[in-house]
Amino acid sequence: MLRILLLLRTDRGIHGGQLGLPGGRPEAGDHDFLATALREAEEEVGLPAARVEVLAALDPVETQATGWRVHPFLGRVPGDIEWRLQPDEVVRLLTPSVEMLGDPAA
Repeated sequence: MLRILLLLRTDRGIHGGQLGLPGGRPEAGDHDFLATALREAEEEVGLPAARVEVLAALDPVETQATGWRVHPFLGRVPGDIEWRLQPDEVVRLLTPSVEMLGDPAA
């Protein structure tokens, strides 16, 4: 079953209280946007980069609230991942199926 990883962020920061995807700004040690995405996923929810099968780089998207350019990636993650939420950043993790998200009755 295909699922999407969504975070409910803490009340801190510019995206406080918002529902979103793992991610953040590049740091000096990140050699590209994929490295940033994998590092942020590990920091925010404990997802080891070695457990992610990166399937595709998606087209960049501009955010409405901040005007930032987001560089998303699609990846496959095994079902036995033990999520470890970063309590300063993430309140809750949601993993709805893509099928459910597309169902108006859900």
